[in-house]
Amino acid sequence: MFLTILQLCYLFSFGGPDGYGYLFLATKDGDPLYFHWEDITETGTRLDLGDDDYVAIDLPFSFPFYDALYNYAFIGSNGLIYFADQYVGIENECLPTHIYDVGDLIALYWSDLNPEDSLAGVYYQNFGSYTVIEYHMVPIVGIPGRNTFEVILTPTGYIELLYLHMESYSDET
Repeated sequence: MFLTILQLCYLFSFGGPDGYGYLFLATKDGDPLYFHWEDITETGTRLDLGDDDYVAIDLPFSFPFYDALYNYAFIGSNGLIYFADQYVGIENECLPTHIYDVGDLIALYWSDLNPEDSLAGVYYQNFGSYTVIEYHMVPIVGIPGRNTFEVILTPTGYIELLYLHMESYSDET
């Protein structure tokens, strides 16, 4: 299993594996060797997410994540992807946390996001061999700036976190 984290805050770093074999690789400035952005705003399905909300989507494959296989994912309005049918709220926690089962959670960009903003949207698209979930131009509530980021899930358990345009953050992010 391999987790690729492409964030703006690292030149290049890596770590792991954790107890389940997950590794991470982080690069800066969208190194073309690793940065594979999929814009799905025109072709994907826009999710009807309210404030502090989540919706379920079906995956076209069994996604292995920690000790389980999932045929679905829950997309949270606050930048979370999780696999248990429970709302994970706006109050983010340092990971690992005793409040949420980390094995059920991908904290893509955990903050109090506002997908209801008129310019924002959360989309997903199944491609058969992978699924893309994109947060497009989503602001943090009460903070200026917009953020565009996505996660790509594959049937091998490979996870790619991509951050295209990040203008805002909060102390809790």
